[in-house]
Amino acid sequence: QMQQQQQYQYQQQQMMMSGHDPHHDRMEHSSRHDPRSESRAEREHRRPPSSSRRKEPKPPKDPLPQASIQELERYENSLYEDSAEEKAHGVKCILRLCTEPLYLESLLDHEVLLGVLSRVLREDAKKSHELSVSIVCVFLCFSHFSAFHPALMQHQCGDVTLRVVEYESKRYHVRCAERNQKLQLLGSCADESERAKFQKEVKKYQILENRQSKLLHVCISVLLNFAEEVAVEKKMVNRKLPHYLVQLLDRNCDELLLTALTFLRKLSIFEENKDGMVQDGALEALSRLASHQNAYVALLALRLLFNLSFDEQVRNSLVESGIVKLLVDLLRNPPFRQIVLKLLYHFTMDDRCKSLLTYHHDCIPMLLQLVVHFPDQQRVGKELVGLCVNLSTHPRVADMMVQCEEFPRVVMRVVKTRDALLCKVVRNVCAHDGVREQVYHGMAAAGAAASRWLHDLVHMGAACARGDYDNPELLVEVLGTLANMTNEEVPWGEICEQ
Repeated sequence: QMQQQQQYQYQQQQMMMSGHDPHHDRMEHSSRHDPRSESRAEREHRRPPSSSRRKEPKPPKDPLPQASIQELERYENSLYEDSAEEKAHGVKCILRLCTEPLYLESLLDHEVLLGVLSRVLREDAKKSHELSVSIVCVFLCFSHFSAFHPALMQHQCGDVTLRVVEYESKRYHVRCAERNQKLQLLGSCADESERAKFQKEVKKYQILENRQSKLLHVCISVLLNFAEEVAVEKKMVNRKLPHYLVQLLDRNCDELLLTALTFLRKLSIFEENKDGMVQDGALEALSRLASHQNAYVALLALRLLFNLSFDEQVRNSLVESGIVKLLVDLLRNPPFRQIVLKLLYHFTMDDRCKSLLTYHHDCIPMLLQLVVHFPDQQRVGKELVGLCVNLSTHPRVADMMVQCEEFPRVVMRVVKTRDALLCKVVRNVCAHDGVREQVYHGMAAAGAAASRWLHDLVHMGAACARGDYDNPELLVEVLGTLANMTNEEVPWGEICEQ
């Protein structure tokens, strides 16, 4: 009993020294609620909400292993192993180091590293997909910095990357040929078991295609970074890179499409590259991608079409493909509006396209609405007013403009902002027989202010002649508009006197 009592006292002393009060524990224990005495409502109130009881989603697993810069030699030695798994693990560790920009210069000091990676990619690219992706990702990390490009080109990193693109492109066509051949052999008389087997093979092809698209996306990104120098870009063109890029436009991977379209747009500024793209069937693919569900892909496709549309033959081919209707529909979408206006401006340089736009009854009113609602005290955008100038030279389009409710507001905007190009639209409209009469009567019926539009033009022309406005282009357009109004009912004497 004495030993138990001494042990109890010793425990009390230890608890006091640690700052723990045993009497407080007894008081706290006595003050706790008895769960049996709580009501059901109180227990429901004390229960944590269901959302807090849910398990939080686990973070995604990091695909790259942890690595240390001190172990770089060991990672480099693993590239000489015979096993593809050991090589892939070593490359992943190097890739982990490359994700830290501070280590890039240290990695570049190892002169053998890039050469070994280039050799492994050249020899084992066909054997291991994982190894190929990892090595090309290492090249991508370095290629983001122009200062590292000479070292990468010295070790032929761009050459081996382009070889991967060539090989994967050929492999894709072989797989497509095999799949089409099996589909033809299957025929329409096959039973359900054969069809189920074929569907499994189709899913297998889709998985392989998705893996290949990821690899090609990284490869094209590396080559796009290398193409900053025109000399390197010419070497890629000589290796038929534009041909392979056009073939990639049939893929379903959005990231790959964005990279390929960006590269093609860069190459399309040279005429020889543009001709090669057209011969490879780029126009059909781009017309299809212009309506892609991904807005970024559709925008890039339209911008590439704009670069190609400087050629008259290309414009004729696009008009025959029915892309004008798609462009009119995209005009309602603000993100596409600027590039669509540029394309329509190119197309309306030909009278054939002007006639086609008359069949789209919403196009002309939509353009006039854009003109009227353009910010005040500013001249209308060049793409928009240039398109209206081209269209106003067509008699049928001019007649549709006058019949729109917004046309009197367009004329009054000319008077208010003194926009010379917008005044050119009015001048072209008034140049057509049968239309100028509609303009005169329509402006007279639009209100007191609109009915004096000729008076305002005379005052504007006189002010330009006196030098009040330093705008000779406006003077030319105002005089041209007044000269086109050859209607007998125009009271020129009264207008000039006033």
